[in-house]
Amino acid sequence: MSARVAFIAGGSSGIGLATAVQLATQGLQVTIAGRDEVRLAEARAHLAERGHEVATVTLDITDDASCAAAIDGVVGRHGALDVLVNSVGSAPSGTFDEVAPAQWAAALDGKVLGAVRLMSRVLPAMRARRHGRIVNVAGTAGVEPDPWMPVAGAANAALLAITKAASLQLAPDGITVNAVLPGPTRTGRWEGLVRAHAEREALSNADARAELERRIPTGRPAEPADIAAYIGFLASEAARHITGTGLAVDGGQMRSM
Repeated sequence: MSARVAFIAGGSSGIGLATAVQLATQGLQVTIAGRDEVRLAEARAHLAERGHEVATVTLDITDDASCAAAIDGVVGRHGALDVLVNSVGSAPSGTFDEVAPAQWAAALDGKVLGAVRLMSRVLPAMRARRHGRIVNVAGTAGVEPDPWMPVAGAANAALLAITKAASLQLAPDGITVNAVLPGPTRTGRWEGLVRAHAEREALSNADARAELERRIPTGRPAEPADIAAYIGFLASEAARHITGTGLAVDGGQMRSM
């Protein structure tokens, strides 16, 4: 049997890049997609240094034609697409009245509609083989809203609802749909949160970082590889009977189960 094929949207950095390493290590043929060609080239070199050859494709997650071309290109090259990982979209911090409507719209378009565009496009290939794994990277704010991140909370809550609805629809087709909910993770986003907290509370960056870390029961933010490990599991055959779930990987910070 030929290697399974994976497409990672947002695979050029952070959790997406760590997921590319994880899935390549698991033996999948990986294509990583993103908007920045320089970062894609750097990501490809990063994988090559670890002995993995991956393909790259430029992708504008807000554009229907770009999403269609990216997915169709992978299916055309490999004749299949087994795993879709959506690790895209960002949201500005700030209270709900501090964020402009245009920023709300952009965040929802990237995080929510972007995932919908790609999920819809992969269905014919997955249905043809009655097999597929879709993993959406959401966030804990979608379950436990934060007054300083209402945009992220709204976008992630919507993505979780879509994940659940799609899982119910697609289970008879042999397609599982799950979400991973990272808590604070050591990426560029984490550094931005540290700076924003320092500014709000009139703290140094070091003190702000220490305060945010104290809120995490494990005492530290996750590494991107921590999140990628669970994405790799949900993309694997070992998780064939798991669908419609949201798996928190947050060091125990969420209060709800």
